Amino acid sequence: MLRLFLKQKVSSRKSKPKDPKTFSKRNRRIFDRFPVDHKHLTMMSEQDILLVKEISSKGFSTLVSKTSIDRFQVGDTYAARFRYLGNSYDVQARVSWTDIEGSLGFEITKHQEETRQFIQRLLKPIAIAKSLKKVDATFMRNNKEGKVWYHGDNDTDLYTWEDKSGELRAWQFITGDIFLEWNDIQGVRTGYISIKDQSVSGVTELSRDSLQQVFDPVINSETLNLGLDIIMASDVEQKESILATTNIE
Repeated sequence: MLRLFLKQKVSSRKSKPKDPKTFSKRNRRIFDRFPVDHKHLTMMSEQDILLVKEISSKGFSTLVSKTSIDRFQVGDTYAARFRYLGNSYDVQARVSWTDIEGSLGFEITKHQEETRQFIQRLLKPIAIAKSLKKVDATFMRNNKEGKVWYHGDNDTDLYTWEDKSGELRAWQFITGDIFLEWNDIQGVRTGYISIKDQSVSGVTELSRDSLQQVFDPVINSETLNLGLDIIMASDVEQKESILATTNIE
């Protein structure tokens, strides 16, 4: 899971703090912000666990207890570290605004290129994840196999299959022309969707029978990472069970 640790304070406020309302509104207008699953994105310091609410390419906002928020002053800069799926990414972040409700905003002031790429890697999956919605059961005729279907942006679909006791038997995640799946026999696999007859052209001519799933000879790490990023940022009911099948902690 994704966590952000505050390692140490690098510098303290040197100038008059900006109006938090003014900064917050301007920052939100310029940079797209995405809501984050609180359970999987936290910022930890010695005395607090700060829940990250939103993240953008330039910063993030957090929740902190009202009794502790006075310790954070606008202008204070911290060295911090993201930890995600066994990897670490260092960043410096400055407190840009606070409010009496317990919210705290950070502006990213310094990061390595791999950290920038990491943040960009997260933004698209978060947007797709929040678009995933369960398809009404009335659209799934003769559903006797415990199948649940979620659909989202970018031609994204997540299918899960449960047994009669509610245990997850299999799942498949598709976005665009790539897919990631698991079942209790083959385990985790990745692949892509191709056209059986390459002479067929035109979207209107394509049907389910015209397409085929091709499995990668070995797991494609990019497909795996993208699929897990989207699933982890989603609100699907079976998320924890899905992640458990991939041995991701």
